[in-house]
Amino acid sequence: MYLWESFPENMIKLRFADVGRGYANDGIIHEKTVPFVIVAQAITGQYEVASPLGNVTASGTEVFLAPSNLPLKITHRSQPDKATMSFQYIHLEFMLFETIDIFSVYTLPLKSDKEKGQQLGAIIAELLHLQDVSTKELAISHLLQRNELTSRLLNILLSLCHPPDDELINYQIYQSVVPVFTYIKKHLASSITMDDLIPLMPLSRSAFFQFFKKHFKKTPMDYLKSIRLNEAYRLLCYSDRSISKIADETGFSNSYHFSREFRKYFHKTPSQARITHRDLIDSKSLA
Repeated sequence: MYLWESFPENMIKLRFADVGRGYANDGIIHEKTVPFVIVAQAITGQYEVASPLGNVTASGTEVFLAPSNLPLKITHRSQPDKATMSFQYIHLEFMLFETIDIFSVYTLPLKSDKEKGQQLGAIIAELLHLQDVSTKELAISHLLQRNELTSRLLNILLSLCHPPDDELINYQIYQSVVPVFTYIKKHLASSITMDDLIPLMPLSRSAFFQFFKKHFKKTPMDYLKSIRLNEAYRLLCYSDRSISKIADETGFSNSYHFSREFRKYFHKTPSQARITHRDLIDSKSLA
């Protein structure tokens, strides 16, 4: 039993979505870790994806799925008589209470079945069409259509998932931690300690620590670091701020500390992450 019927209407919000299509030469390997969910489908050819959670091959109408912050090694394979493969994808992030990645609560499989993959692929294609025909005059209409399509996509993804350990999902548990994440968001550029966060929940220090380990699989300070680094990644990709400015805005003591932690988490330097994203936007050549 799930308590969806008790959830407030504004509980789930799309924070980020980027849809695209492209081509890749046979055998091209793309290694990355990104702070958003990946839903990608090979139109021709197939994907071979290796990660710490396992290896999958996705072809035909199947899609490969990856939660945020999962190290991926993606190999693009063309059909035997072709030099390139073609694909479409969406990168997205849905939040609970505007603070919690919904797929930190639900466990996303590494790929879909063919039926669900066909449904997901059709939605991605519709989103791509909206992107292609978008105009200022139709902006509101297209925004409403995008919201409808991404909501349908989320519904399909959730139908493929199950809560960690098949536990009962009780929104009050996750709502109780919202003040902590709200504080972090408001003070992201500042130094934050356990002593700042613990008073925001009616828990002892040890219970606070165990709450994060149970529900988010991280210690409170590790979760704080992941929030800082994920926001830094977004700023690198979607702003022209300098690396030192981004380090300041996300609470790192200096650029060296930021670059070291960023590379440890995403397996590339901040500069490499920015260049990779710009190359993707320019060419749409890698999902």
